[in-house]
Amino acid sequence: MDTFKAFKYVSIIALTFLLIGNGVIFFLNNNEDEEASISEAQAQEMEELREQNERLSYLEETETLTAREESFDNLESQANRFLTSVFEQDAETYQTSKAEADEVMNDDLIDRFFSADMYGGNEVQTSIEDSSIYIENISENREEIDIVMDVDHKIEYLNTDMEEQSQAFVKVTFAKKNDNWIATKFQDMS
Repeated sequence: MDTFKAFKYVSIIALTFLLIGNGVIFFLNNNEDEEASISEAQAQEMEELREQNERLSYLEETETLTAREESFDNLESQANRFLTSVFEQDAETYQTSKAEADEVMNDDLIDRFFSADMYGGNEVQTSIEDSSIYIENISENREEIDIVMDVDHKIEYLNTDMEEQSQAFVKVTFAKKNDNWIATKFQDMS
């Protein structure tokens, strides 16, 4: 019988601790539910803001990239035209290149590269062998961008049939003029 009484007392003590534990857990869960209801409203608001942010990010990427790509393509095209007009010359195409130069460069650079009426007196011809163009990062509202050009070109002396290889490493600054990029500065970095 003593075992039965001992078991009864231990059981009562264990049940008391379990009831007290349940009560504590119950009250803690009630407090968490109140906090959870506040955080649920915040979570819903954050989810709405996140969705709105994703939509705006998508719109920004698709619209901005198109404008940036268009600006980059225009700048790259102008840089290639500049390279061709400056480093590919012969007597037959000189006048045409000189006439079209104002679409690619400002007046100072036209005077620098097309000052003569005739190119090399029909004695010199130049052509590009290889070129690399390094364009500074383009961002919206940029009005001036530097481009570094690495150009290997060939100079042919027609009267003597001699050829000379030359490398030019130049920095050309392009500025926006009427939604078009125009070369405004030329610096030889060789």
